[in-house]
Amino acid sequence: MDSKKQIKNGAVISYIAIIINIIASFLYTPWMVNSIGKSDYGLYTLAVSLISIFLMDFGIGSVVTRFASKYRVDNDTQGINNLLGIVFKLFIIIDIVIFVILTVTYFYLGDIYVGLETGELQEFKILYIIIAGFSVISFPFTILSGIFNAYEYFVQLKLCDLLQKISTIILIVFSLLQGYGVITIVAINTLTGIVTIAVKLYLLKRNTPIKVNFKCRSKTLLREMFDFSIWITIIGIAQRLTYNIAPSILGIASTSYEIAIYSPASAIAGYFYTFAIAIDGLFLPTIFRKIAEKKQQDILSIMIKVGRFQISILGLIFVGLVCVGKEFITLWMGEEYIKSYYCTVLLILPAIFEYSQQIARLTVVAENKVKLQSIGLICTSILNIVISLLLSFYHGAIGVSLAICITAFLNLIYMNFIYYKVLKFDMVKFYKVCYVRMIIPICGTIALAFAILSNIEQQGWLWLVIKGIIVSIIFGTLTFIFNVSKEERSKIVSIIKKRRM
Repeated sequence: MDSKKQIKNGAVISYIAIIINIIASFLYTPWMVNSIGKSDYGLYTLAVSLISIFLMDFGIGSVVTRFASKYRVDNDTQGINNLLGIVFKLFIIIDIVIFVILTVTYFYLGDIYVGLETGELQEFKILYIIIAGFSVISFPFTILSGIFNAYEYFVQLKLCDLLQKISTIILIVFSLLQGYGVITIVAINTLTGIVTIAVKLYLLKRNTPIKVNFKCRSKTLLREMFDFSIWITIIGIAQRLTYNIAPSILGIASTSYEIAIYSPASAIAGYFYTFAIAIDGLFLPTIFRKIAEKKQQDILSIMIKVGRFQISILGLIFVGLVCVGKEFITLWMGEEYIKSYYCTVLLILPAIFEYSQQIARLTVVAENKVKLQSIGLICTSILNIVISLLLSFYHGAIGVSLAICITAFLNLIYMNFIYYKVLKFDMVKFYKVCYVRMIIPICGTIALAFAILSNIEQQGWLWLVIKGIIVSIIFGTLTFIFNVSKEERSKIVSIIKKRRM
C-alpha cells in the first residue's frame, strides 16, 4: 500500500477508534462501573494513576519517530538500527529504575493510603502488582509506534490498536456477565496489551529490515537525541502546566463546586483534542521526504489540504457543541452544570486553529526547531497560571477556561510568527484558503441552527440526535457551497453517480 493510501486508511481507522472510545466512555464504562462497584473501580483508577506517575518517557518516543523517519528518507537502515540500539538501552535503564521505585512503593502502600480498609488494601496490592508488572514489561516497547510511523505502516499500527480496544471490551463484557470482578478486568487488559506488543513485533520483523544494533555507542547520535528529547520533555511539562493544573488552581482560588463544573468541560475538550490529533504524525515521513528533495513549498500545499480537511471536521464538531452543547450537558450532567457549556466552548475554540496547522507543527519537528516551540509554551504556560489564579478567584471555572483560551491564542500567534519567519510559510495564503472561506459555513450554521432549533421545544436524547443531524446538514450544505471548489464538486458528484450505478 502506497503512502497516500496508508495515510487515508490510517486516518479512517483512527476516527473509527475514536468513535468507539467515545461510545465506550458514555455507555460501556458506566455499565462496567455498576458491574464491579464504585469501590473496585476507584481502586483500579487509583492503581493506574499512581503507576502512570513514573512512566514518563522523557520525549524518547518522539525521538524515535523523528530520527527514524529522517534515516528512512535517507535510506540509512544502519542509522535506524543504531538509533534503536541506543534507545532500547536507554529504555531498559529507565525501566530498571521504574521497577525499583515501584517495588519500593509496594511495601509502603499501606502507609500511603491509610484510608483504605484492610480488604480494599489487599485487593489494591493485587491490582498494583498486575498493572505495575505489565507497565515494566511494556515500557520499552512504547517506541514501536514511532517505528511504524517512520515506515508509514499507519494502517497496521491503527488496526493493532483498534483490535486491542475491541477485543478488550468484548472479553471484559463476557467476564463481567460471568460474574468476574476488577482483578479479571486488569488481567484482560494486561493480556491484550502483551498480545498486541507481540503482534507489532512480528509485523515489524516481517515487513522491515530492522536489526537492532545493541553494540552502537555513538556519542554524536546520543547528543542529538538528548538535545531533541529535552525540549520535547519541556513541551510536555508546559502542556501539563496549562491543562492538568487547572483543577489545582481552582482548589486554591475557588471552590470544589467550580472544580466539578470544570471537569465535564475538560472531558469534552479531551474528546475534541482526540479528534484533532487523529491524523497527527501520519505526515511526518512525507515532510522529511519533501525537505530531503528540497521541495519545502510542497509542504505548504500539504498544509493547506490538511488544514482545510481539519477545519471542516473540527468546525463541524465546534458548531455542534455551540448549537446543542448546552442541551447535551443538561441531559448528561444536569442543569446545575450549565456553566460547563461555556467552559467547553472556551477550551476548544483555540484548538480549531492550532490543530488545523498540524503540518506546520510537524515541520517544526522535522526541521528540529522544537526549542522555539518549547520557549513559547513555557512562557504561555507560566502566564496561564498567573491569569488563571486571577480570573478563577472571581469567575471560578469560567475564569480558568478563559485564561487557557487567551494564552492558547497567544501561543498560536507566536507559533504563526515561527511558521512565517523561520519556516518561510505563506501564512497569509493559508489563512485565506483555510479560514476566510470557512467564516460563512461556521457563522452561518450557528445563526441558522439557532433560528431553527429555537422552534423545536421537544427535549431528550432522541431529539438531541435529531438536532445534531439538522446542524450537520446545514454545515455540510454551506461548506459544500462556499468552501468546495468547482473541481472538488465535480469529483464529489462523479463519485456519487458511480456509487448509484
